[in-house]
Amino acid sequence: MVDDGIRLEDLGEPVLAQVPVDEYVDEILTSPLKLTIGNMPFDEAVHWLASEYVQDKGIEPVLGSHCAMCEFRTPSPDPRSGFHTCWKKVQHWTDADFASGTVLDLWNFRRKDELIRSGILKLSQVQKDGLHVKEGASGLSRSERQWMQVSGEWPGGGEFYLDRKGLAELMRAWRYPLHFIDFETSRTALPFHQGRRPYEQVAFQFSHHVVNVDGSVEHAGEFLEARPGVFPNYQFVRELRHQLHQDEGSILCWASHENSVLRDIWRQLEEDAYPPEDKGELQSFILEITEDRQHNPRGKRAMIDLCKLAERYYFHPQTQGSCSLKQVLPAVMSSSARLKNLYSKPVYGAAEGIPSHNFNDWIWWVVDQQGECDPYALLPPVFADLDSALLGGINPNEEDGSLAQGGAALEAYGRLQFEDLGDMVRARIEAALLKYCELDTLAMVMICQAWMAEIRSVP
Repeated sequence: MVDDGIRLEDLGEPVLAQVPVDEYVDEILTSPLKLTIGNMPFDEAVHWLASEYVQDKGIEPVLGSHCAMCEFRTPSPDPRSGFHTCWKKVQHWTDADFASGTVLDLWNFRRKDELIRSGILKLSQVQKDGLHVKEGASGLSRSERQWMQVSGEWPGGGEFYLDRKGLAELMRAWRYPLHFIDFETSRTALPFHQGRRPYEQVAFQFSHHVVNVDGSVEHAGEFLEARPGVFPNYQFVRELRHQLHQDEGSILCWASHENSVLRDIWRQLEEDAYPPEDKGELQSFILEITEDRQHNPRGKRAMIDLCKLAERYYFHPQTQGSCSLKQVLPAVMSSSARLKNLYSKPVYGAAEGIPSHNFNDWIWWVVDQQGECDPYALLPPVFADLDSALLGGINPNEEDGSLAQGGAALEAYGRLQFEDLGDMVRARIEAALLKYCELDTLAMVMICQAWMAEIRSVP
């Protein structure tokens, strides 16, 4: 509700400004527009497009790597799917032609347009020499993973590939207890907090699991600061430092996000005109557990990136080559007898089981109607009015899925900051956030448990 008596000056400094854009408008109006039928002057192009629309004509599509990000794509062929309609029209495909995948599904491959122009559109048409497959210096190379995805073959055969020897060698250097951490963050054009800049890093939540030397697991801690107007970053680092400074155990994360977030906070501390009294302690802690990838100094306890380990030492066809946490976990669970034996019983959050902050007597091994086991599918949606697949899903064509991961958390934090929510609604959203983040660190634990079970016999 906005008070009827509110005045413009009550709103403070305006956040919008008038900026002349004449030169940009002129550039648009005078530059040719690229269309499937060729380049046309802007005004002619607009009239042609309008005419085609009025006559309900379908414009001839041009296939390319851009199709991977089509906004009108369904997971499988469907009359409503613009993606499938275009590809059927150009290639005269049937629904069956999509079954084995297209070159758009090829993981982290930068020359998809080159393949498409040469007439290679199906994944099954890709040849080994077209990928320029080279052996990796340390674990799998990118091209080796791509060929595994195309061919369905890997050294040793079996359901999946795991470089047991290489992974075992790395894991022997880990120090117990192992600490698994995951962050939830936000960057917005309009800052949530007074005095902060647009698109500045805001770290509002983390989860923390521990695996002890005897193999026991516990959800050791968490942090969530979502009160409106409260800048959380410095308290975030304080609490993380408190939880990780109990020992010298190795710290594990998934992908580079956590490292980047902490480095951003280090710079915020450095640039803050009124830094906290413990600025030095917080910055020293950040340098201790991160690395500067541009200049390569690595902290003595720098985080271990499990995503890189998955990329170099593990491949499961179910992931479509992706190393996203939300792709790797279901694949690992589908193949791990150890995880099935442990998590098919209500041990998580049980009195005599695995300690948890947000779950009670929980079963994670649940197979759906498609025969798949995905713990993320067991969590309720954060919002009833938003599609959970949109918020929590991932694009398998991304290198690590990071663009879409955390969507639900980011949306939730924004609502907690800007919307006038009742206490019960706020508590429900915060409870959902805590569960989602806890599962992220548990997912890392599960993957490591499965890998460790596989490499036990490695000398």
